[in-house]
Amino acid sequence: MRGHVQCLPSTRDGLAVWEVDMLTRHYLAIRLHHLFRSLGVFLDFVESAPHMPVGPQIKDALTTALSHVVQVRVVMCFACTR
Repeated sequence: MRGHVQCLPSTRDGLAVWEVDMLTRHYLAIRLHHLFRSLGVFLDFVESAPHMPVGPQIKDALTTALSHVVQVRVVMCFACTR
């Protein structure tokens, strides 16, 4: 039943699965917020100097970072629908 929370006791470890899930989601949300803010600052910097050459190492690092962001968003969206 969606939207109805039942009593979920914790395990002997002291944390229930849903508590670990919520802590993990909170941590990921904070990290993603910082990542998007950092990428936004970098984008503002690049837009302020449109003819600035960008070396291949920076290009590769940004491409990798953006692909990881997409992967994390897909995983988080999939997890939200389960």
